Amino acid sequence: MRFPHKRLGYIVALAVIGSTIVSAQSAPGADVQFKLRTGIQTDTNDDGLKARTLGFGLDLGYETAIGRFGAELGFQYKPGDQSKSDVTTFPVKTGAVVPSNAYSGDIRRNSLEGVTVRLSFEQSLGGSPVSWRAGVQFGGAKFRHEYLGDIADAGYAHYEDTYNGVATKSMLAMSPFAGISYRLSETSAVEFNVLVLNYTAIKYMHVAGQNVDASGHSITTLDYTTNQSRMVPHLELGYSFRF
Repeated sequence: MRFPHKRLGYIVALAVIGSTIVSAQSAPGADVQFKLRTGIQTDTNDDGLKARTLGFGLDLGYETAIGRFGAELGFQYKPGDQSKSDVTTFPVKTGAVVPSNAYSGDIRRNSLEGVTVRLSFEQSLGGSPVSWRAGVQFGGAKFRHEYLGDIADAGYAHYEDTYNGVATKSMLAMSPFAGISYRLSETSAVEFNVLVLNYTAIKYMHVAGQNVDASGHSITTLDYTTNQSRMVPHLELGYSFRF
């Protein structure tokens, strides 16, 4: 799992930016909040991703007479499981024999991540500790698809294909969210959101039976990737700390 060290760098960077902003903050009504959140998706799909999400961000807000407007810079990560494909369902070159699972292996792993920008509006419910909130998240939608395969027909009678690589798909996704927050103290609060996560899932398709070129390398010129647009609801639980 690649999460801990790389993402720790983002946390440190946001903390440095936050301390800089706080030291320069002077406008009345302005505040800076550091936010941590996790989420769980409410439906299932076949994209090879785990149900959970992890995220954090630095939110710069301004309180007005009607409510708080916020702009958050952050990072989101949704890990995936390693999975093995049924190669008998793979497309084959015209005239080629269907590959055999007994003589083949195809391993995949997916993940979703990226820098996010969240624009939000929050308003207290009658001066109580509870506020409703809504907004939109941009980004956080780089889909990473890793694949590794060695497939053949029964007994390696006609072909053995080998291939590997990493395919990615990035998009400027717009993911709406809405929910409530509960103020625990003057400096902290918990948030409950519904986020409809928007991304494009990709899948590498190997066409079996292309054989090898003159140098002995497997031919993959007929291979391709498929795209599938997703809008996946997630329930989010978050914690915010105001500097």
